[in-house]
Amino acid sequence: MRLQPRTLRRGLVAIALAVVVAVALSLRRPPAPAPAASPTAAPPGATTAEELVYRRIVDGKERGVVRARAMVGQNEEGTRLQGVDATFGHVYEGEEGKTRIVAEKCLYDAEKQKAAFRGNVIVTTSEGLELRSPSLIYNGARELVRSEDVVDFSKSNVSGRTVGMEYQAEGGELVFRQEVSIRIAHDEGPPTEIRSGSATASKGEAMMRFKGGVVITRGDEVLKAQKLNVNLSPDLAFVYRAVALDEMELATSGRVLRGRKLDAWFDETTHKIRDAVAGPEASMTMAGGKGVDDRSLTARFIKLRFDGEGRLSEVAGVRNAVLVSNPGGSGSRGGGRTVRCSILVGRMEPVSGAMVSLDFRGGVEIVEPKRRATAQTGRYEEAGQILSLTTDARVLDEAQASDLRADGIELRGKSGDVSARENVRHQVTPRSKGGPFGGEDPDRVWQMTSRFFAFEAATKTGRYRVSALLRAGDDEVRAPLIVLEEGQPGQRKLTASGGGVVSVIHSRNTGPAAQGAKESRHPVATRSEEMVYEEARNTIVYKGEVEIRQGDVITRSPKATAHLGPDGSRVKSVVAGEPVEVRQGLRRAQGTRGTYTPENETLVLVGDKVVLEDPKQRIQGRSLTFRAGDDTILVDGREVERTESVFRREASPP
Repeated sequence: MRLQPRTLRRGLVAIALAVVVAVALSLRRPPAPAPAASPTAAPPGATTAEELVYRRIVDGKERGVVRARAMVGQNEEGTRLQGVDATFGHVYEGEEGKTRIVAEKCLYDAEKQKAAFRGNVIVTTSEGLELRSPSLIYNGARELVRSEDVVDFSKSNVSGRTVGMEYQAEGGELVFRQEVSIRIAHDEGPPTEIRSGSATASKGEAMMRFKGGVVITRGDEVLKAQKLNVNLSPDLAFVYRAVALDEMELATSGRVLRGRKLDAWFDETTHKIRDAVAGPEASMTMAGGKGVDDRSLTARFIKLRFDGEGRLSEVAGVRNAVLVSNPGGSGSRGGGRTVRCSILVGRMEPVSGAMVSLDFRGGVEIVEPKRRATAQTGRYEEAGQILSLTTDARVLDEAQASDLRADGIELRGKSGDVSARENVRHQVTPRSKGGPFGGEDPDRVWQMTSRFFAFEAATKTGRYRVSALLRAGDDEVRAPLIVLEEGQPGQRKLTASGGGVVSVIHSRNTGPAAQGAKESRHPVATRSEEMVYEEARNTIVYKGEVEIRQGDVITRSPKATAHLGPDGSRVKSVVAGEPVEVRQGLRRAQGTRGTYTPENETLVLVGDKVVLEDPKQRIQGRSLTFRAGDDTILVDGREVERTESVFRREASPP
């Protein structure tokens, strides 16, 4: 997106303030008449003379010559000449030059300093100006040059047309009255064309004004506005500011900028655009093409910055910025994104014009199909389609049934990966129904907390690191690391590891198979080095110094496996070993393997040598049964020598 300051200067200043001034200066003083030849006889009824020459002498030097093929009359209005060819000297920008005016007719009043040229008027100067019009009027007393007709002009690579022109030399004021058009050819690239209803220029103010349907075009670059004001340096050498007003639209390189006003500033050294501001109520659309999103930005103001070559390098939406992105080109991927924030700053690659990054400030909300994100600040990097949110970051994902909050969240668009850091709080509704941490009950959603979180979309795996906690209703798991693999439906897997793993599971009697079953009064609390829940196997495996507690029954073993009910919502049994140690109050028991059934709070120990000890006795057998529900313990001896003893449990000392 570029504005060409030299386009405006060469288009109007060079033509108007330089060239028309030269014409005016040439005619300011009446020339001293000096006939070059004797007049010939005139026809009856007319006064004529042929081959007339008027010379202008200043300080003894000839400064101008007016030649006429014939004088056809003279009255109070002046002398009527035909076939006029006038040449005058002038000074422009410190350099001496010459101006030549050719016309079919001229009404010339030397005393009143008036000249009216008519009929194929052609003005040329040594600086390269050519001006053509059916008429041109000069009033020396008012220092005025004007024409009510069509005026065509050209100088070097600049040409144009206007209907009606007026130049006031004293104040350096130029007016192009109607249908203004200017064309500037360039050494490289397409020409620049300027059109407007009217135009004015002031040498004193060093300013140009275009009004009425202003259109500036260069190739596919188009600026439209109802008004355009151009500020020039005091020496008129360059444009340092241009302001487009009312119904402004700037279209270039797949971008369209709109607003009530566009204020552009130019570099004093390179004369190229430096920065610009559009607004209030500005908008900008950016076409993306294949595989790149189409974007539209609206804001109270839109600020543009350019590099040293005048190429767009930064776009900023200020106050209530809204950025809408939609897939563009033939590579459309479906969906879209809306970003709302106080300030949005986008950085571009100047050569290609491609978006590099976007920064969001002052509170940001990002809405996509089935996903919404909020934060205090954010940043988007186009290369990896990475969205980073910081301070009070939150992502609500309807498709994933997820609500993620953290101090910082990062979303990777290409891969779909998600990461979060510090104060991670993640609420997830499991895809699969049932399980010890699932179910259709709203209270059974998973509440995850940790310091760090990372989700890998390709494998549907989430990792919670450092002080990780999973809580679903009354159930929970704590560990340094919790890994959740969603996988295919019915193949969910949860792994807790890193030492110090703690889980608390409450059995729930659900489904037809559990009708009438007794619900446990106590949860199953477990400590271990590692815990693995596999939905496909309907088991939870604990490894490494496993301790399982339910009520006052505690088991310790190297490994334990919890077998779940058909729907996974309750613990059907827990098998611990090998070996296993059991505590209940003051009693201790050891065996090879233990099977605990939470439904009736019964633990059965088996092995070649099962030993039970309490403060009063020591019993040895092959099986041992604890019935916490009826407060009894059953010891069963060998089959060949069967004995049975029943002991009442003694309470532990306070």
